[in-house]
Amino acid sequence: MNRHRLGAAALLLVCSSLPAQPGDFWEIREHSSNLRAGPGTEHGVLTQRNRGAAVMELQRQENWMEVAINGEGRRAWIHRDLLERLTSPPDEAPASPDFDNFAALFEPASPANPFGPPAYFRAPVHLGFGVLQVDAHNGFLELPAETRKEYLDSLLRLWATADNSGVPATVVIRDPASGAHPYIHSAYRGEHALTPEAR
Repeated sequence: MNRHRLGAAALLLVCSSLPAQPGDFWEIREHSSNLRAGPGTEHGVLTQRNRGAAVMELQRQENWMEVAINGEGRRAWIHRDLLERLTSPPDEAPASPDFDNFAALFEPASPANPFGPPAYFRAPVHLGFGVLQVDAHNGFLELPAETRKEYLDSLLRLWATADNSGVPATVVIRDPASGAHPYIHSAYRGEHALTPEAR
């Protein structure tokens, strides 16, 4: 095996071992790729997507990924080998002066903070492909569902105005205490509550 093949194999191994990151976007690599009702070939095919279609990760089971496949948030499962990542891991997000200005709005003491007091959202991270990740604070996760949705709608609109990627905006909420991602609000792939407590 030559060096190029070894490098490709190593990269695939690293990517397949990455922890689940709800809200990541992936591009389908093969034409007529099957999207199934569950995580395995024993589950029926719900639909197919062609090469270049973008799907949004919701959860993983081994080598299978549950993804959102349309603007209404329809869900299906696809094998990891059929996908290539479009977004960046949080520690590899591209630097952007425009994003730095946007992120400054979330400083708790900033008079321009549109979500405080209390400051419900902190530590914004741009993951690329129109995706913003923020940490939930000050009891946001315990707010009534209708109030949470109002804040998420406002955050999505604010981010859509600030982002200039040309891709419909997506906001991923992270619980800093557990590292879980209980909510995703996406103009591209729907709204999702990803834990029993969040539903």
